[in-house]
Amino acid sequence: MRLKAQLMDEAALGRALMRISHEIAEKNKGVENLALIGIRRRGEPIARRIRDNIRQIEGMEIPCGSVDIRYYRDDLHPLSETPELRRCELDFSVTDRDVVLRCVAAGKDPSECSAGEIMSGGAVSVTPNQSVADAARIMAAVKIRRLPVIE
Repeated sequence: MRLKAQLMDEAALGRALMRISHEIAEKNKGVENLALIGIRRRGEPIARRIRDNIRQIEGMEIPCGSVDIRYYRDDLHPLSETPELRRCELDFSVTDRDVVLRCVAAGKDPSECSAGEIMSGGAVSVTPNQSVADAARIMAAVKIRRLPVIE
């Protein structure tokens, strides 16, 4: 395979991740209630590098884990009837932590950012009175495999 272009070399990537790490610490006004979650596979090592940078900047160890989202992706065809998922590795509770995912990536302050501002798209649902055919049409139109039923 021929390399068309190189966007960043190793040093430039290191500098970019260090800037991101500084931004995370500044936007959260410290890292006391912060946790990082990397999405497997490529987000996992990036989250660890950011964690290591924050340890260097702030002198504090913050929890870092990973999640496997392959089962929930609608843009991939299933590899098999029974997909093999790797265990979610979160050795901490996420209920009492500010989890940085898309919020910082979007340049928003996590303390002032709502979930609706960073969610993937408009939420779709059906009511219990709608037909299964209606639900199937909606799922096909927005290309999803699961549809919440909300009263």
